[in-house]
Amino acid sequence: PTSTPSSSPTSTPSMEPIQCTPRKIYPWDLGGLDTMNTSDTKDQLVNQRYGGIIPLGRTADQRLRLQEYLDMQDETFNVMGAYINHKSKAYGTNISDHYTVIDMIAPYDGVPMFITFRSFDKGLGPISVADLLQMVTDIVAYAATKNVPIIYYPHELNMIETVSEGLELVNLIDEPNFGIAFNLHHELNAGQTTEQIVASWEAAKQSGKLWSVNLAGADDTSNFISFADNTLDMSPLLKLISEDYEGRIGFMNGKLSTAADYADNVAAWNTLSTTGQYKLCEEDLVDSLQAISPTSTPTVLPTSTPSSSPTSTPSS
Repeated sequence: PTSTPSSSPTSTPSMEPIQCTPRKIYPWDLGGLDTMNTSDTKDQLVNQRYGGIIPLGRTADQRLRLQEYLDMQDETFNVMGAYINHKSKAYGTNISDHYTVIDMIAPYDGVPMFITFRSFDKGLGPISVADLLQMVTDIVAYAATKNVPIIYYPHELNMIETVSEGLELVNLIDEPNFGIAFNLHHELNAGQTTEQIVASWEAAKQSGKLWSVNLAGADDTSNFISFADNTLDMSPLLKLISEDYEGRIGFMNGKLSTAADYADNVAAWNTLSTTGQYKLCEEDLVDSLQAISPTSTPTVLPTSTPSSSPTSTPSS
């Protein structure tokens, strides 16, 4: 054409795409990682660009691995927290292992302990709601003297299965070092609908006690699979996380087993978390381990120190 076009385009040019490094996720010391030595586990996770790991602290062997992971933390690898699932058939009301793990993680500022309690094992070994309240109160009080955050971890088939139930306990104890974890897979396994999950999230966020998020892929047969096999529409939850949560994200990896599984999973997560409408970027991360540490709040922690042994009577 002989006519000269105007210097300004008739259509609005697209904006430069936002640079976004996918938010790192933290698997548990499960899914084949627990059969490797800890240094090899770290090397694999760092090379595949995971953020670190969530070790277990129930048994003596698990606590040895926990200590090794704690000692090898650096700018590329962090311990997101230590976890104890208390099964009453084996341990009754004995919480001495919880005290041991609190002492272990106390020197590492802000590393929390995740706790959950099972009132039965194949129908045996019940503990009462009063037992649960006393044990958790004692754990939280002892952890406060060490400046260790305690995060209740709702778990299907346990005494507290959902975030909404867990918030009741957190609000009842009402201590500055006690918060709640959100676990998508356990919410789904407990029969929660999308509407209920969103309502629970909003209640937890409003309480100021939402200190941990744990995700996994899901399909018609399982609610904790690789993101590579995910068929669940996660956009409602990703929207909430992108708007309301700036901390670290755990990944339930119990169904993974090989290095290739972990590589496929993190690749799928990177796509899921950064190419949709709601982006979860590493650049937006606020270090949740520091943020939830009681030492970072002006609240005065309890001054009384629990006895070094649990106040409740252990099972024989």
